[in-house]
Amino acid sequence: MAVNTIGTSVATVSDEFLKKLADNPSLLYEVSPRGFEQIVAELLSRQGYKVELTPASRDGGKDIYVATKDSLGSFLYLVECKRFAPDRPVGVGLIRQLFGTVQAERATAGILATTSSFTRGARDFQSKVEFQISLQDYLGIQKWIHAAL
Repeated sequence: MAVNTIGTSVATVSDEFLKKLADNPSLLYEVSPRGFEQIVAELLSRQGYKVELTPASRDGGKDIYVATKDSLGSFLYLVECKRFAPDRPVGVGLIRQLFGTVQAERATAGILATTSSFTRGARDFQSKVEFQISLQDYLGIQKWIHAAL
């Protein structure tokens, strides 16, 4: 997918809702998995990236395309979102799958965003590919929310 073909095609998440999330981040657990994808897409859009949500099912291992173009070149990021309960950390298998998807799509890097945390195995694997995979946990998502406001 070329950077030029990615448009902002996200359902707008209101400032009011983001303020509620900032005040009460546990509300993230009440949104649907698709709702979480829409929130992440909106947060990245507000950071100035071009974003596009993939179809709700059969997304091929990524939920959002994120593109940017600057003086260094054009960059494409694949984002996989997991709205998991706090006691269900993301394991290394999902990180490896995202890494494989990034390679197959020839993207710049991948981001796994979750409402949970990451297992030690997931963090260890990510440290080996730190410039190709980024991990955003519950606290990281909260920082994105505050930055968007």
